[in-house]
Amino acid sequence: MDVTVNNVYKYYAYNQGVFNLNFNINRGEVIKIKCNYKERETILNLIYGIEKPTNGEISYSENIKLKIAFPSGYDKNLKVIEILKFYANMSNNNVQFDKIVENFGLNGVIDIKKSKLDKFENLLLGISVAYIQKANIIVINEPEYAKGFNENKVLNRIIKLLINENIGVLILYTSNLEIADKCDKSYYLSEDGMQEIGNINKEKVIYNLEKIPVKKEDKILLFNPSEIDFIEALNNKTSININGEVYICNFTMNYLEERLHKFGFFRSHRSFLINLQKIKEIIVWSKNSYSLILENKTYNEIPISKAKLDQLKKLIDF
Repeated sequence: MDVTVNNVYKYYAYNQGVFNLNFNINRGEVIKIKCNYKERETILNLIYGIEKPTNGEISYSENIKLKIAFPSGYDKNLKVIEILKFYANMSNNNVQFDKIVENFGLNGVIDIKKSKLDKFENLLLGISVAYIQKANIIVINEPEYAKGFNENKVLNRIIKLLINENIGVLILYTSNLEIADKCDKSYYLSEDGMQEIGNINKEKVIYNLEKIPVKKEDKILLFNPSEIDFIEALNNKTSININGEVYICNFTMNYLEERLHKFGFFRSHRSFLINLQKIKEIIVWSKNSYSLILENKTYNEIPISKAKLDQLKKLIDF
């Protein structure tokens, strides 16, 4: 695999990060990931090495060259042809500029300053620069700038050109996308992690739900992990706490800790398992006394040991 993202998690203090990232991309493949703007930024920073994962690993094969289209840093007063020539010189790439201009849809803007380009033209410029830099995997961010039929047609043609030259394409998008329909794999990020689109087996969905069952009178209720505030072991019972309500669960704390780890749950104490996204404050009472305050004010403070606090600080990059 040229780029392997294996069970990657990234947490931020008091902000939602990304978790359960699992995908591979090789030269000559197209991979699409649907995610929100914050998740896009995090994925870009992770695969480009700007940030490190909290957990998991990202690995690259030898001689892989990954470039992100639509980069910043261009002098806005430079013309398109000047930018192309600059990067060709930097990369020692003796390119045929007329061919680049034609292939990447820059015919009408070659002598226009970057500051005058619209967002789609900037995207095309970014892809062409990555190509000139001899990237073998190109990340296309914000392809939604291709809004019309003609722009979608141009972008589809460019992606096909890249694939024919054995260049991999990773597409990060947010809204509905009408490009690269015949991609190798397509994913979306949800509150339950990364899911593959278009390859869902109905039987698998039925028997692999990530719901947590609880009892309430004569009923069995199913909750998403993201709904849970914290889990407590008390009087030989396991209680699930959601929006101030308490439900009894038959699972042990050790089982739940293992099952919910990938959803951002943290064992702050032998009796408490906390949803990291629900933590609002960390209070230091003394040298060896610490507590967690959750966003839902109906709960009392939750204890956390010094050793567990040190682990938590590493998880949230504090």
